[in-house]
Amino acid sequence: MTVDQQGRTALHYCATNHQTQVVDLLLEHWLQTGQEAGGLLERRDCDGLTALALAVIAGNHDIVKHLLMMGADVSCHDNQQHTVMHFATGYTSHFAVFLL
Repeated sequence: MTVDQQGRTALHYCATNHQTQVVDLLLEHWLQTGQEAGGLLERRDCDGLTALALAVIAGNHDIVKHLLMMGADVSCHDNQQHTVMHFATGYTSHFAVFLL
C-alpha cells in the first residue's frame, strides 16, 4: 500500500474529493488481491484519520454510505480521540449523523 508523507492512501484522497467510482475501483482491486477490506478501510493517516472520517468531514455522504457498507469502523478515533460521530456533528449535515 502506497502512502504519502501525511500517511494517506489513494482512498483517503478519494474520500475527501468525492471520487465514488475510484473508491469502488480501489476497494475492488484490494479485495481481488486477497486482502481484507478492513486493512484499507482502517488505514489511518498521520493525524489518525481514516477514509471514513475524511469523507464525513468533507460531507461526502455517498462515500460515507459506501464505506459503512464495506465495514468501515465507526468507533475508530483520531490522534485527539475524536470519533467519526464528533466530525459528523461538527462538520456536516444531520444526514451523516443518521448514517452513523
